[in-house]
Amino acid sequence: MESIENWAKQGHTQADRFINWLSQQQWKYAGHSSIQLLPKINDSELVKILTTEQENFMAQPDWQARCYEASWFNHQERNSIIKRLQEQSGKGIYTRMIARLCEIADLINKLQQFFQGKVGLITPISTVIGLAHTDVAWGRLSHYVQLEGDRVKRIFILVPTEWNFHSQGVAVDSSCYLHTTEDLPVHAIDPCVGYQLQRLYTNA
Repeated sequence: MESIENWAKQGHTQADRFINWLSQQQWKYAGHSSIQLLPKINDSELVKILTTEQENFMAQPDWQARCYEASWFNHQERNSIIKRLQEQSGKGIYTRMIARLCEIADLINKLQQFFQGKVGLITPISTVIGLAHTDVAWGRLSHYVQLEGDRVKRIFILVPTEWNFHSQGVAVDSSCYLHTTEDLPVHAIDPCVGYQLQRLYTNA
């Protein structure tokens, strides 16, 4: 989009210099994925599957036998810029990075309004005792705690990283690994943890 390109060419910040560099790469639109965004999951059903499948679900979560993406796209899907980029270029590296910048800008704006006392922060409310959700920058983070008396019996943590880096998730579905040897595609999806990237090559 022309407005983004004009902003990026100014080169005043690390963000616009990065987008300007990215826009010049032939593979900038690589990495489109057909994986859909994580829908709202019923809290009672989520607790049921957490307590029955436990570590298996937390490590490789899916919902109704489908993998989903949990990312800033969930927060920016109504953004007119992101909608237009997805229509024109798909959900590849370039679109993901623009969505990430939009999310950062929105978070800064919300924090400014909060600390100025203008607007309160909206937090997701759970309908199940012991279950809490937090909408972090890269998706929804969920914790469920079971108590036994005054002690914690079990705690379950469901993180966006496991949705996105599921063996059949958005990171695998993305074709961007075929277009560049950089680890930028991983950053575009954002594991939010330290990682080592290994590429295995086979003879066709």
